[in-house]
Order: sequence, then structure tokens, then C-alpha cells
Amino acid sequence: MTDSVSSSDLGIVMPRQSISKMTANYTAGAMLVRVISRTTLQQKRFGFGSVVGLTNPSGVSIPAFTVSPDDIIEAWPVAVNATSGDSEVLCWLHTSKGTEAYSCTTAADNTATDLTTILTGDNLGEAAWGAKLKGFQIQCEDGATLNSVSVLSADGGQLWVAYGTVRDGVGNCFTNMDMSGLNINIERGTKIQVAVTTA
Repeated sequence: MTDSVSSSDLGIVMPRQSISKMTANYTAGAMLVRVISRTTLQQKRFGFGSVVGLTNPSGVSIPAFTVSPDDIIEAWPVAVNATSGDSEVLCWLHTSKGTEAYSCTTAADNTATDLTTILTGDNLGEAAWGAKLKGFQIQCEDGATLNSVSVLSADGGQLWVAYGTVRDGVGNCFTNMDMSGLNINIERGTKIQVAVTTA
């Protein structure tokens, strides 16, 4: 993403400036946003977009950081799924190895579907084997309800489950679920699944 005046990257427009708020808007669907170094690929800050007209100022705060000249803003917008019963789901997932973007397209309403990494398509056990799951934030497409999130062991046993909600635009513009404080061992074959109902 570039600025709207000069079409330049963040690091060119605001080098060595401290920023503590970040937001992006989309028309319909869902969106992940992050600040990353173009040179080192270090992910510096991350968050979600919100639908135009429903940005909550309290949800755009990020830990303050100083912009480097090589910093850029990346966004992953997805449109509302046009197939009846299918939903688009985006996730920032935090492990002891770091934070990574995950996503899925659910196959049918309230059917458990694996979240996989956006960049490589790996499931949790492939991407973060040997680490600990610390938390995550999930954003479903506009109007969709996050029914549940499950973490499954390699043999399919349920290690953890929680229940989500719908983003309502009244203080909850960004996520269907925001979970922290977890400490779940990730083994080969561990999966994280979501069950979602479309609007």
C-alpha cells in the first residue's frame, strides 16, 4: 500500500517518524494489514482493516515504533465469498516462533475448516512444529459468525476449543475473536480449525 498523494511507501513518506496508530479500510469482506521491512522482511506491526464507515478509533492503536526508510505496508484484502454457505476467514496467529498470517475459505456453514498460512499453505503443525501456540485474532468476512475455533492434535483429539461471535460495528469492528494467554504445544499434525456461518 502506498500513500494517496505521492504513491510512495511508508518508509519514504515518514522515515524516522514514530507512529502508534494504524488502520486500513475495505469495501466488503475482510483484510489483514502489516508493516514489514522491505530489506529484512521483519514484520514490525500487524492488524486488521475495517469496513468503510465502521472504524473504531480504540482499535487502531499499535505499540509505537519508529519507521525505517525501507518499511512498507502490506494488505491482504478478501472479498465476501459469493458461494452460498462459504465464508472467508483471516487470522493473525502468534506462536513462540513469532506471528504469521493464516486464512481459509470454509466449505459450508458451520463445517470445521483448517486455517493455513497465507504464504505457504501450511497447517499449524507444519508451520510451527516445536513451538507453543500463544494466541490469535480472527476476522471473518463481514456479517459472518465465528461459531467455534478448535485446536486438534495429530490424532484428531481436541486440545482446546472456544466460541466466537459476529463483528457488530459497535466497538467490535476488527475481530470475531481475540485470544491470548495460551500455551499449547504444537506438534507435527496439530491443526487449528474454524467453524463459521455466513451472513
